[in-house]
Amino acid sequence: MWSNVVFANDIKDFEIEGMSIETSLLNFFKEEKIISSKRNYNYSQSGFYAVGFDKEDFFETYDTLEIHLKTYDKSYKIYSIDGLIFYKKNINDCHKKQDQLEIELSKMFKNAEKKFGNYKLNGDKSGKSTTRAYYWYLENKDTVTLECYDWSKEIEDSSDWADNLRVSFIKKELYDWFSNE
Repeated sequence: MWSNVVFANDIKDFEIEGMSIETSLLNFFKEEKIISSKRNYNYSQSGFYAVGFDKEDFFETYDTLEIHLKTYDKSYKIYSIDGLIFYKKNINDCHKKQDQLEIELSKMFKNAEKKFGNYKLNGDKSGKSTTRAYYWYLENKDTVTLECYDWSKEIEDSSDWADNLRVSFIKKELYDWFSNE
C-alpha cells in the first residue's frame, strides 16, 4: 500500500505511488496537469487546495490520489497525500482491507496517539453516509488516517461517488488549517 516503510517517526519517510510529503508535485506532473487537476471543493480562497489524479496517470495500487498544495506556492510542495481505492457498493470489502492495514499502521506508529470512530460524512446532507476512521497523531503533530467512506445508496446512485478506502498522510499545518476551515 505504501513503500519505503520502516518504523518511521515522520510521514516524510512514506511514499504513496512514489510520492512523499514535502516533495514537489512537479517531480511527477507538469504544471499544466497540476493546474487542470484542481478539485472544486468549497475551501476559502487562501490556505490550501486539492488536486486529484486517477489511476491511468501511472498508479499501481490506488484508483485515485488526492494531494493538497498551498495556495500560491509555485514549488507545488505536497502537504498531504490521500490514496483511494474504490469499493463500489461494497463497504464490507473496504472494512476487511481497513482492518488489515490498521494492524500494519499500528505496528509502525506504536508511539503515536491512536483514535477510532464512526462519523457522518459532510458531503451528504441526509446524514446517511458515514466514515469508519482510524487516526494516528504523531509526536510532531502530523497525522495518518485510515478511513472507509460508506456513501448512502442515494449518493452513489445520483453521483459518481463510491465507497472507498482512504489512506492519508497529512502535515500538521494542513491539519490545523482544516480544523479552522
